[in-house]
Amino acid sequence: SYDNKAARGAADKHYATMSLEEICRLPVTQLVTENAHLHLWTTNGFLREAFDVIEAWGFDFKSCLVWIKPQLGMGNYWRVSHEFLCDRSHNVSYVASRIMLCCHA
Repeated sequence: SYDNKAARGAADKHYATMSLEEICRLPVTQLVTENAHLHLWTTNGFLREAFDVIEAWGFDFKSCLVWIKPQLGMGNYWRVSHEFLCDRSHNVSYVASRIMLCCHA
């Protein structure tokens, strides 16, 4: 869990962090054009929150690329070794369910 401060992977041990609310309040909608695309990296533990952020920024889900890492990940549970790259289009009204897999060599 990202709340596990004992883990060496705790994000706030390595760099400054922001709360979900702070991220959602970033003025992204004021900075993008109508046909903008957003590519957002997220981890398994923050996948649900990624949808909240992009909705707050005025984007709609389009597709997702999965980056499968060759080594075992960090964590206390599944030790997940993948991340998601969520592609979202600004002002697009449909939801695509296509998921592409990418193997890292």
